[in-house]
Amino acid sequence: MFIHCKSGHFCCTQAAGISSPSSSISQQQSSESLNEPALCSSVLASPTPAMSVPLPSPRTSAATFSSVSKMREFLASHPKSQRYFVDGATHDVIAQRQVVVAVSTAKLVEECGMYPSQVDKKRLAEVLGEIMHMIPNVFFDSASHQGYISNALRYCRRALIN
Repeated sequence: MFIHCKSGHFCCTQAAGISSPSSSISQQQSSESLNEPALCSSVLASPTPAMSVPLPSPRTSAATFSSVSKMREFLASHPKSQRYFVDGATHDVIAQRQVVVAVSTAKLVEECGMYPSQVDKKRLAEVLGEIMHMIPNVFFDSASHQGYISNALRYCRRALIN
């Protein structure tokens, strides 16, 4: 019989000295196991480095996208997009949108992973809509899961496969 030990692993109850009514171990055998130290199975089994799998990093909400001023500050400091945020300069709107979406999507992937939550994508769309003076649904539509951000994420994922 196995139970959760204090470290959160499944451990054998006989090794821990716990008896159960369905246990067929005699009292003598269980008293012998009480003399042995009760070790968690995770302590007994030491995985080799080849077998250990790195855990994914926890998802965090994108702090950069929490306000328009933080996002504008980030885009103005980024080398690819900073020329579009110089005061008084006129630019091609399509080229500006493409660069801003690419840079902000790269930041979204950096902060939230390759599959960011719908809330993070929607927040980014609202911030970009405010910066670019466009409706947010052009950047990300939560109903259809389409838009410039979705396309940029799809291209990033496709680039990893190839």
